Amino acid sequence: MADVPGTFRFVSTGPFYVEFGSPSRRVSKASAQFFLDWVRERMGQIKLADPHQQEEVMQFHRQAERFWREKVAQANAQ
Repeated sequence: MADVPGTFRFVSTGPFYVEFGSPSRRVSKASAQFFLDWVRERMGQIKLADPHQQEEVMQFHRQAERFWREKVAQANAQ
């Protein structure tokens, strides 16, 4: 994050690598687990007064949780 008036600047990353000529994709278990833990932590922090709104927000977090859980299961590298 950067403290710059009038703008919102940030950097984002993911556990993905670009590889050429490799017969199999490298999926880092440690990196995927980091993001799975992060999503779960965030899910625990979301507390909205309106139950309908809470469900709307949580559905996207559950999708992200499933995605990262699958990546952890597919991991072939530490």
